[in-house]
Amino acid sequence: MERTLAEHICKLQGKVKALRQALKNDALSVHERLKIQIDLHIAERALDLYRKAYDLERELPD
Repeated sequence: MERTLAEHICKLQGKVKALRQALKNDALSVHERLKIQIDLHIAERALDLYRKAYDLERELPD
């Protein structure tokens, strides 16, 4: 299945939001919290790159 950049951005925004919410759980073990933090870092970096790619794509002539 192929997605547009806009669809990838929306999916990553949802992932970041869910991971941030998950970090609010006080019952997480140290390992679980670290895993979520790593996943959040990766998702945030990916989101940043996809947004930059989307901006670049919009600047290209048709």
